[in-house]
Amino acid sequence: MYRKGAKRDADSEEPPLADWIAQVVPEAAPFVEVSGARPDKTGELPAAEATEAAKVAVAEARKAAAKNAAPARNRQKAGRLIALWAVLVALFVAVYQVLSPSGAESGSGNEEFYAEPMDPTLPLGLLVFAIFVVLIGVRVYWFFVARKQSKDLFAALNLVAKGDFAAGGAALERLSSSRLPILAAQADLALALVAEKRSDLRGALDLCDRGLARLTQYTIRISASDILMPDLISERAFLLAAMDRHAEAEAELASLPSAYPFKSRALFRVRLLSRVRQGNLKGAAELATRAGHDLPLSARDELLVDAVRAATTPETAGAGEVPRIKRELRTYAPMRRWMETVAPEALAALERTAEDTPLEATNDRDARAEEEALAEAEAARAATRELVVAR
Repeated sequence: MYRKGAKRDADSEEPPLADWIAQVVPEAAPFVEVSGARPDKTGELPAAEATEAAKVAVAEARKAAAKNAAPARNRQKAGRLIALWAVLVALFVAVYQVLSPSGAESGSGNEEFYAEPMDPTLPLGLLVFAIFVVLIGVRVYWFFVARKQSKDLFAALNLVAKGDFAAGGAALERLSSSRLPILAAQADLALALVAEKRSDLRGALDLCDRGLARLTQYTIRISASDILMPDLISERAFLLAAMDRHAEAEAELASLPSAYPFKSRALFRVRLLSRVRQGNLKGAAELATRAGHDLPLSARDELLVDAVRAATTPETAGAGEVPRIKRELRTYAPMRRWMETVAPEALAALERTAEDTPLEATNDRDARAEEEALAEAEAARAATRELVVAR
């Protein structure tokens, strides 16, 4: 039992830990989690339901993206085909030159000696063997290319994570032109996330479309169906919600496979943003209460959840939480620009919230509890007096 903390008594007059810390050590208050603010596990979220018009719009967007990517893909296929035929012709000519008979050979005197006829299957066998060697060599070559580009992708993602968007973005742009479709689509997804951080919603949406267009081939689509393709779809749904195309965003959510491990996150963040964009901050706050600690949200999503909760129900945020959120938005310009782009209503509501509201609400709650206790004590004394008089 010493490994578990005791449950808080709901009827206790002890103030919440966050409010107590805010008065004793104000600098530490932003780091104290409000008890009961978030559950341990995320609640069940309703399945996505898409209208027919939204499904048609999503399908048309897929076709348009595939059509735009077709010329480049066809040029790559044509180049590979020409290179393969050139190699085959060169191999055939080389084998023929090596194994072809040299005709008549002069001997002593006027006698002519002819070479023994060659087995006709030998050139064909050597040609097949040469083709086999070339194909194996190509496979080995692309294996090492994929390995190197995977390391480059990891290094680029590290640069982006460290905030070096210039170097990381340039590396991702180079990788997005890779002839390996899955790796190029991964680079497109990373570039879309960078564009979203920079509040470039249109550019991020185009990058998601380009990444999905790379995965149209059946074998590639199957290989990317577990994580990469659903990640692109969920990011596209978020961008559509930020652009007030909520029906299409719901259609994208409906297309996510049931086995996608981050489906709850996709449903939560898209629907939270949709409610905020539609002005339903109360509904967004109610949805935010379902987000548990097991939901892998990004820093931007966490800030949006905190802002919605602090703007609608500041008494549940805890003392020091509202000033912390405002200070973060004030000191970190990219995050504020992102909030101004995707959730201006939540930002405006947060700005209207007084920074001392949580503490005042706590004090009012304590005052009401004290008044109720005094009233109950007075009623008990009156009942005792009446009983004494009656006796």
